[in-house]
Amino acid sequence: MTKLQTDLLKALKHVCLAWSNNATGFGMRGIPDVTVVTNKRIFFIEVKDERTKDKMSELQEFRKQQIEECGHFVFVCKNKEDINFIVQCIKWGDL
Repeated sequence: MTKLQTDLLKALKHVCLAWSNNATGFGMRGIPDVTVVTNKRIFFIEVKDERTKDKMSELQEFRKQQIEECGHFVFVCKNKEDINFIVQCIKWGDL
């Protein structure tokens, strides 16, 4: 898990239920890194930092599209400012 993902999960724990999808190695390829559950919605977050060159792979873009077609939202988090934005959106239910 990257530092950015760790910081994101720490920030989210105060406003919702959130977990890393890549902690066990089991699952579906291309699924966003973090799942978030609130009392009203489910969100997904793909974490991109300098290590991943801030770009989503074709498979990740495809999974994002699949998730959004099911009516859910996928955030892409690239830095601390994105963490603050995501937490505020979830906290205040802006989506």
